[in-house]
Amino acid sequence: MKIINNFYAHLLKINRARKLARIKRDNGNKDRFRYSFQFGYTMDLRMNDHIAQRLLLSRGYETEVSTAIFALVRPGMIVLDIGANIGLHTLHLARRVGSCGQVLAFEPNTIAREELLKNIYMNHIKNVKVLEIALWERDGEEVFYFPEDGMEAMGGLQRNSQFKVAYESKVQTARLDTILTQLEVRRIDFIKIDVEGAELRVLRGAGSILDVDWRPPILYESTFANSIAYSYTPNDLFQFLCTKGYEIEKIDNDNYLALPTINL
Repeated sequence: MKIINNFYAHLLKINRARKLARIKRDNGNKDRFRYSFQFGYTMDLRMNDHIAQRLLLSRGYETEVSTAIFALVRPGMIVLDIGANIGLHTLHLARRVGSCGQVLAFEPNTIAREELLKNIYMNHIKNVKVLEIALWERDGEEVFYFPEDGMEAMGGLQRNSQFKVAYESKVQTARLDTILTQLEVRRIDFIKIDVEGAELRVLRGAGSILDVDWRPPILYESTFANSIAYSYTPNDLFQFLCTKGYEIEKIDNDNYLALPTINL
């Protein structure tokens, strides 16, 4: 059975490569392309970026996450995009909160952050503040493991089996509580967090918004392969959020929505 599965996986990989090669030829063999969304904005993407490839092959990426954002985020909110990467969900959030709201986007990966800034600028977005900080459970510096070019979304403060490390370098880390104090932000209305397994370690540094009566909805990714690298399991994160007064529902294979249900 394993041999059969590997054979089909190999065929799918070949078929995927052929489709991407055809798309690139149709795009004049350029290394970048423009992708327009039905929501009224455009992203300038690299052909080798794995998120861009998903968009090209399936005409969508994490559609359930996007649906949840559009359902829960409203004009005037202050929201967090923790692990913003190249900005797909950042743009969704910026559109929803409008000119009276604000998005705080955290992205420590240099290449991904540059792509994020390009996409923000290209769409004339003024309500996003990008911070080159790896949110963590303590302030200071940590080694960040950078993946191969095009796989930036998979880097992190720990190695795991999901990506190959191209190089490593120290990055600034901070507790979310510290950042919100520095920015004089007293209330957060929504959090999207996708930090390749560090979700629990990040949320442990967010007592100022999790240990109060008004707690924001949290849209988060959680997989065993990623979280185990940080010495916990998805169930540990589930239990942590339950103790903070959240009820959790699964919205797709890897993403969950935590909604506050009780006062502490």
